[in-house]
Amino acid sequence: QKTLCTLIINETPMRKIILKVLDEVACDNTGTCQINLQSKSAQIMIADKLLAELEPHVREIVENIVVGEDRGR
Repeated sequence: QKTLCTLIINETPMRKIILKVLDEVACDNTGTCQINLQSKSAQIMIADKLLAELEPHVREIVENIVVGEDRGR
């Protein structure tokens, strides 16, 4: 039995967003393709970037659940 969280996490758009952010963090912003994930500052940077990218997507999912997909558009 799948929970709402499982369904949200497994959605392809969300996975694409996460992979995009990780790719940007790992290569585009550091000049190298390595980042120390044990570093608290790196963890915070990644978390902040993920939140910024995922928040609109999650908000849309919740809105569609609450008001229905057809009504929210």
